Amino acid sequence: MNRFKPAAYILFILLSTTASAFAASDDILSIDPKHLGILIAIFVASIVLLNKLLFQPLLELDEKREQLTSGTSSEAKDLKQKAEATINEYNEKINEARIETQEQRNLIRKEAQSSAAEMMERARADAGSLLEEAKTKIDNEADAIREKIKPEIELIAKDVASKLINKEI
Repeated sequence: MNRFKPAAYILFILLSTTASAFAASDDILSIDPKHLGILIAIFVASIVLLNKLLFQPLLELDEKREQLTSGTSSEAKDLKQKAEATINEYNEKINEARIETQEQRNLIRKEAQSSAAEMMERARADAGSLLEEAKTKIDNEADAIREKIKPEIELIAKDVASKLINKEI
């Protein structure tokens, strides 16, 4: 407010001198070059003072506000772009980790399947060899038992035959 006081005083003085100059004149409608010069001087002084004290500060204030808002707006856009870039980067890393995890799972699954297949093959081979050994052992034992009971079979056959025909053979 202190900034406007000198301009207000100057404007008041110019207007009061103009009013007294017009009051001294007899004809109000006549254009006196002296009065016209004073009016032009008052008009120019008013424009200069208003420009310096009112319009320029308002324009500067508006320009500063525009710079602040556009600066803040551009800063917000930059931050938003950085955040989006960071989010995209994190999403890419997460997808890469998922893919890598899936590949590891598949590799482990394949290894487990091949190990299971090998175990099954070994178990089948072992079972086959055990079965062959068991068959051989059973055949050998059967042969040994047949040889052992061969003399008894002949006796039993004679007994059965004699009982069938009711005669002793």
